[in-house]
Amino acid sequence: MPGRGRAAVIVVSSELPEVLALSNRLYVMHHGRIAAELKGAEKTEQNVLSSFFRDHLAAEVA
Repeated sequence: MPGRGRAAVIVVSSELPEVLALSNRLYVMHHGRIAAELKGAEKTEQNVLSSFFRDHLAAEVA
């Protein structure tokens, strides 16, 4: 049976360490759009925050 044993769960939380601990893959959302997909070693607090604020910081510099 294809896809058996696979599941997706959406977790919304302001507790970043909790989200990192619970996830295999993260999609960082910003203003309703996916700002980044992070998995494996990419899944760090630093990468989540920099992905979230990337567009905001770029707009301030421009």
